[in-house]
Amino acid sequence: MKKLIVLVLIAGLLLTGTMVYAEEAAGTDVLANESEFKDIKAEMKPLIDTIRSNSAEIEQLREDATALYKETKEKVKELINSEDGISQAQIEAIKEAIDILVEDKKLLVETKGDILKESIDLRVARRDRDVEAFKEALENIISIQNTRIEIFNKIIEDLKAVGTI
Repeated sequence: MKKLIVLVLIAGLLLTGTMVYAEEAAGTDVLANESEFKDIKAEMKPLIDTIRSNSAEIEQLREDATALYKETKEKVKELINSEDGISQAQIEAIKEAIDILVEDKKLLVETKGDILKESIDLRVARRDRDVEAFKEALENIISIQNTRIEIFNKIIEDLKAVGTI
């Protein structure tokens, strides 16, 4: 019985020593991964900041376009209800502008799904710790956002053109 107790104690001592060594070895890898993670995070920060600033700009452009749309709609109503009425040339110009705005809106709607897809890819890359896929998804989101900014600016210009008719 005493031999069995001694063997159990020796086995426990050996296992404990092995586990401590394993933890120390794993700890050095964690530190290396942490410094590597900080480097990657520093590299990605400008891209993330660009996405945030683009999002704010898109939101501001959306608000501007909505306000300008309401103004333009009121001007067209005033033009229709004015004593002079609306000329055939003005009607044609408004129809053309509406067609252009419809096309612009279609482009805008098409890009909305692209951002959602890239956001999913971004989450998958983060979960899988795939740095290259993460960076690519960030760059794709920035590209889509820049496209949306251009489309919003075009919509605003088209609305201003309708307002001058």
